[in-house]
Amino acid sequence: MTTSTSWPIQQQIKPRPPEPYPFVGAALEGHLLAYVAVKRSKGGDIPMFAFESGGAEECGLMEIRPDGTVAPEIANLSPTKFVTLNDPALRQDPVGQPGPLRSPSGPVPAPVLRTARALAARQAAAAGNGRSVEAFMTEVLGLWRGARWQEPVSTALLGDWVGSLHTDGRVGPGALEYLKAETRVLHRQMTPLWERKVNGRRLWGLDFALGDGLTVYDVVAGGPDPYEMLAGTVPDDPRVATVLNDLTPAERAVAMAWADSQVTSWTEAASSIMALAPAQFTGLDPAALGERVRRKLKRLGARHTALAAAAAAQRWERA
Repeated sequence: MTTSTSWPIQQQIKPRPPEPYPFVGAALEGHLLAYVAVKRSKGGDIPMFAFESGGAEECGLMEIRPDGTVAPEIANLSPTKFVTLNDPALRQDPVGQPGPLRSPSGPVPAPVLRTARALAARQAAAAGNGRSVEAFMTEVLGLWRGARWQEPVSTALLGDWVGSLHTDGRVGPGALEYLKAETRVLHRQMTPLWERKVNGRRLWGLDFALGDGLTVYDVVAGGPDPYEMLAGTVPDDPRVATVLNDLTPAERAVAMAWADSQVTSWTEAASSIMALAPAQFTGLDPAALGERVRRKLKRLGARHTALAAAAAAQRWERA
């Protein structure tokens, strides 16, 4: 009898689906967004966040949609009343009763909208929606399209930039800046060493082409050490000699020093050569000397490439 009388009661109890973020029922208190409810839909759950819309008797609501978009709305209730209606101890339905909603009459505050876009992009990244993540990183973060930035942005979005969301359901004004900083760190970590910049200058790999089939490796492997080049010595390899002959002995030495794998900048290369023979570099600045050699090598490389292409064209015409 006990079982038969209790069973119909158990049938009347409907389990409530878990909500995505904690609901604390407190005011925004300096935060940009505060979770208040979740709207169930066939396309996926839509978390709704409250924000200050500027009106005394109205509450801004922001839908964070699964497709990576957001939709701001206005409820004709004060934030305090809306929070009361959505108190977990009082509401029977997760969505509460905000009343009729309408579109905002004015623009949503930029920090609120941008942070909401970041939350939507976070959901898109979790779902593998690369197109929405790319739209966020170009329209909100101002970054270039493509895999070079998309991977660090997606990784940062899924990080702890919005950790407060999982502790008290609110997002502070500094969350987006934290996301930007984390994105820059991850981008640098994911960038290969030979594609990074030091003091604003991009590093060159040993396979960097100097023109006419000549690479930096050829200069390193086939030439004398930098100190010998101060005396005018050039490598035996004719391709290397063709490029280096257009440099002064001091410039050749800097080029050879820069090719050393332990040297990270042209300024460092110039400093190391100037230390070998200070008397030859009186009044010269290491940064200026290094920059001069870098520009000259780049110009020479372009010229040799053009000459090689012209020679190949002539051979083709004769054939």
